[in-house]
Amino acid sequence: MGKIERVIILLYIVFLPVTNITFLKDKIYTAGNSLSFYVHILGMVLMVFSCIKAKRLNLDYRIKMSVYILTILNISSLLMAVVLHENLGVLIGRDTYKAVFPYLIYYSQYILIIIYNSYIFNEVGMKKIVRWIMFSFILLLIYGYIQLLLMRVNIGILNLAMSFLENVDIPYVLDRGKINLTSTEASKAGCLLSVYVFPLLFSIYKNNVYKKSFIVLLIALYLPILFFTQSTSGYIGFVIAVLCYYMLDLKRSMEKRRVHIHLTIAALVAVIALWIVIDNFEAIEQSTIYQTTFVKLSDSENLSTMQRSTSIYTNMKAVLDYPILGVGNGNQGFFYIKYFPDWGFQSFEAAELYYDRTKWPGAGAFIPSYVSGYGALGVILLLILIRNAWTSIRRLRGSKLNFISDFVIISSAVFIFQAISTTDVIGMYYLVFIYSLAIDTYSTSIK
Repeated sequence: MGKIERVIILLYIVFLPVTNITFLKDKIYTAGNSLSFYVHILGMVLMVFSCIKAKRLNLDYRIKMSVYILTILNISSLLMAVVLHENLGVLIGRDTYKAVFPYLIYYSQYILIIIYNSYIFNEVGMKKIVRWIMFSFILLLIYGYIQLLLMRVNIGILNLAMSFLENVDIPYVLDRGKINLTSTEASKAGCLLSVYVFPLLFSIYKNNVYKKSFIVLLIALYLPILFFTQSTSGYIGFVIAVLCYYMLDLKRSMEKRRVHIHLTIAALVAVIALWIVIDNFEAIEQSTIYQTTFVKLSDSENLSTMQRSTSIYTNMKAVLDYPILGVGNGNQGFFYIKYFPDWGFQSFEAAELYYDRTKWPGAGAFIPSYVSGYGALGVILLLILIRNAWTSIRRLRGSKLNFISDFVIISSAVFIFQAISTTDVIGMYYLVFIYSLAIDTYSTSIK
């Protein structure tokens, strides 16, 4: 592997968190939002030349299984596009073929990315990859504090630079008053932090991959960034990540007969936390975090919560019409209009999607849209993918790569919540990267 190819791989990994590139969105859809997408294309070309030269490309059976499953999902969508073509007609200039086409591209791209990830894991080695990921986390942290500074002080040069990078007239942080990091919106920044950044930092800390003081410092510095995203899903995702870390650490302590220490600490923390909450409940009730988590989550009249609920509702209604193969991923927009509930009009965001005839109604979060898009067949294939990942990470336990197992477990727990409520996988290649880490076969030592 030459120096140029190594630089391309470095850029691919460092740019994984960058998902707000919108210059070519009209040409290549949401796939082009990720900066890693463009680097990955060049990396794939170099990979082909390297494999031809070496006369080999070793792919584990789990990689091949993933490729087969993604291909079957694409065929299923295409089949449903044919079946529903006459019945659904044309909506907002799209028939069923145009509706599913972007998703055929996305899932085909995931096939290439999974293959590419497997290639770089085995060629570069996990030690360098983790080092490059940590470098990307530091850059992301710096960018977050630049956004925070811009929120507090409107600095002209920063304003112009961020407007250019986001391809907008007014930077997101000034327009919405929230930190979006390198994502298109604050909720996706919350997902990035709670699914990718914090789980890996927790796993590295737990397994002593880097100095613990350095990891604690990074976690502490990231907390204000998470706070200023004002992302409900980000807050809840962080709590889930902390709980998962604690459960994994508790399991290790039980193996080392130190469980009484953890139980004592947990009891003390619970008592102190309860005392603080009771003593300061009125102040907590008015706080931003309380309003954007407990109140917002439980408020059936909250407009943002309602908008997400309409997507889940219409997706479930759609899959009941075609339970075996689903409606075809991408066709959910037809059913969003067909099954839009009366209570959904209370949400401005949801009503805008219903009435706006210039934008295609999105399918919503990953799990509801996946189930409606692929039906029972998709659920079965997804369970096979999960089983492949689980059997793969189990073999890493007790090895020097145990932190990958912990990372995947924590990240997956958070992602399940995110995937039900807010997050899709389209254009977010760091999620595919995490899946690739889960299914790949490594040496049990770090290169």
